[in-house]
Amino acid sequence: MNARMVSIENLWPTKVGTYETDPLIGAQWAAILAASGMDGEQFLNENEAYREDLMLVMKDYSLNRFDVQLIEAWTRRLDASQENSFELHSDSHYGGTHVLVFWMSGEEDVGGDLVLFDPAWRNPQVPMDRKQPHANAKTIKFKPGRMVIFPADVWHSVTKYSGSVRYGLNVIFRLTPQY
Repeated sequence: MNARMVSIENLWPTKVGTYETDPLIGAQWAAILAASGMDGEQFLNENEAYREDLMLVMKDYSLNRFDVQLIEAWTRRLDASQENSFELHSDSHYGGTHVLVFWMSGEEDVGGDLVLFDPAWRNPQVPMDRKQPHANAKTIKFKPGRMVIFPADVWHSVTKYSGSVRYGLNVIFRLTPQY
């Protein structure tokens, strides 16, 4: 795959990694998924090379100091004809420690951006927590071929997407320290 690191940011002190690969690679993955009808987990189980590509990105993100285990994966197909924004949530209930979002195909500058929220903001869905929804948040713009990695317990949302059909792959990993 040959993904290159664009940035590793320490936000609040959450480590967020952004990687980019050739958008044609993402489009190829999306075409295979669309034609096969497979979900993300089945796709990665049946395509070992693709699974290994993502494992290598995660090992790079963890500076090769962690054992990496893939826990869960699913695909997201979005288009403007459906309700496609995602309310505030975290992915910690899957049993992993980190989320990798791989935006495979779609249009830029028409929404579908990832918004990460400061982990110090306890549970933004609790009505008694009256902090402003986008106070101390980081928005990462959608771009085909981009991967974003962040801890699974970070609250996040996705803005409404109004472009043509878009495919993304969400993967939950567990990173365990190597001793």
